[in-house]
Amino acid sequence: MRKRSISLVGCLLLILGPVFAQDEAPAKTYDKRWFISPLLKFQVQDFGMLEKNKLNQASDAEELSFSERSNYTFAASVYKNFTGRLSMSADVGFGKGHVTSKDVLISTTKSKSYNIVNATLFYHLLNSSYRLQPFVSAGISNLTGDQSYTSAPVGAGVKFSARKIMVEAHAAYGYGVSKNVANALIYNVGIYIPLKSRKDKEKKKEEDKKAADKKDTAKGGNVTYITNNYYFLMGDSTKNKVDEEKDSKAEQEARDKARADLNPGADKNNAGGTEGNTDAGGNPKGTGEGENDVNKDNTTAPLDPDDPMNLPAAEKSIVYFYYDSYSLSSSAFTVVDQVIQRMKEDKTLNVHLKGYTDLAGSEQYNLPLSKKRAQMVLDYMNSRGITADRIILSHYGKENPVIDSVDPKSAWQNRRCEIVLFEKK
Repeated sequence: MRKRSISLVGCLLLILGPVFAQDEAPAKTYDKRWFISPLLKFQVQDFGMLEKNKLNQASDAEELSFSERSNYTFAASVYKNFTGRLSMSADVGFGKGHVTSKDVLISTTKSKSYNIVNATLFYHLLNSSYRLQPFVSAGISNLTGDQSYTSAPVGAGVKFSARKIMVEAHAAYGYGVSKNVANALIYNVGIYIPLKSRKDKEKKKEEDKKAADKKDTAKGGNVTYITNNYYFLMGDSTKNKVDEEKDSKAEQEARDKARADLNPGADKNNAGGTEGNTDAGGNPKGTGEGENDVNKDNTTAPLDPDDPMNLPAAEKSIVYFYYDSYSLSSSAFTVVDQVIQRMKEDKTLNVHLKGYTDLAGSEQYNLPLSKKRAQMVLDYMNSRGITADRIILSHYGKENPVIDSVDPKSAWQNRRCEIVLFEKK
């Protein structure tokens, strides 16, 4: 009767485990990695205790050392979670020790070498948000030596999971399935390490980056984390845009007409010229403007006497934008990063961001575009730890041009955001 009850419990566990697991949280909440144990899965099968309980005085198992009444094995193992509660392991290994049947005393057996194959199903009693998870288990265990000895272990244990390691331990009642093996108590301990896929590595890199950003802004403030709304521009003709707002058909037609009137010989779709080598700060393609000229504008420039931020310690840097775009180029990131570093080193510094456009097109179109350019710089600085209370944003459309011309060879100088550093008094 006792054997039938144990067998019934094992069968119910195997059948109902997947059913219970259907109520689990969505698949993304559990660890989907494969785990391996490189010969760090240790198992002991003890026949002496149950033999003594069954035969009483007829058994001399209590007089034997633990190694004389049991066998031990080391195995390589793989482990996989299938849902938040259901998982499985498979073991292959080798061992040595004693095995007995129901009709033979363990004290009369000889120590032998064995190969072992195990398969175990686990049902976790807590959801996957807990690192320490108790579970019940059921499986099959086969020792192979001069004969094959098959048991069906049913038990319970606990699993500890972390990012770089997993430890599992459980005890089970091993019901002897084959006639040549007695019932036994089986103890298992396994140490596993996760296998990382390329996707896992990319996810970890992203998590580390977010953690670094949070640490950098631990002092608080109104910080917005930006992930996908700014891009590096990789080619001369690249025109990446971020959350682009489509202007109306009428505005587009008016802008095209203005381009044609101002530059009759230019191609309609590229009237403003294409900003050239991004490493040079965004000078126009084929204009003859050298890299050194643009780099000069990207460094600290003389402060405009009419600038409202005209304070003694003020410094101005400039970043340039592609025609009809508010994406930051690679050289623009470099300039802004230098400003960010200054502000992190000196907490008394604030910044005034001033967005501008070229002279082509209507003010109705250009004013929002100039705001987007300044806002893009603000968002990037914000994401790098400069809080919003240290930033002033202004946008002027096509006011205050550096070059009073729509010539593509020079108009790029108007498509800019001025970054004015000043001391907060």
